[in-house]
Amino acid sequence: MAGKVLVVYASKCGSTGEIARALAEEIAARGRTAEVAPAEDVKDLAGYSTVVLGSAVRFGQWLAPAVEFAARFHEPLQRMPVAIFTAHIMALGESEEARAGRQAYIAPVVKEITPVSTAFFAGKVDPEKLSFLEKSIGRIVGSPEGDLRDWTKIRGWAAELMI
Repeated sequence: MAGKVLVVYASKCGSTGEIARALAEEIAARGRTAEVAPAEDVKDLAGYSTVVLGSAVRFGQWLAPAVEFAARFHEPLQRMPVAIFTAHIMALGESEEARAGRQAYIAPVVKEITPVSTAFFAGKVDPEKLSFLEKSIGRIVGSPEGDLRDWTKIRGWAAELMI
């Protein structure tokens, strides 16, 4: 990969944005120019040679701004390297069911683009930032709480992208 990298994300409570910024920092540390933007703020891809697209997961799916980004920029994204990442709190294990759950998260996006790399990162759930309904659903489905992000894994994936 060469040229300017756009790290674009969709985040509900800010955790995925923090991951996107860490990815951009690691990419920049390896000599590439990297910019970060929320998916809904991106107007065009002119000037970028690579896109890293990520989303938080809510209720078992990527957030709408990230899915809409992939659909809106379908054609230019087909002509450049695109890597995708998911920040999630469920389906963290390596069972067949967990792997299938992770693939379901990204299914709407991989219909639009073919990623050169895909990563799934454990996310963060801060109960203080959730609505009563979200907290209730989290308890029902057994969602863990707290910050489960592995910064070494996150930065390591960004470093692998720059090889």
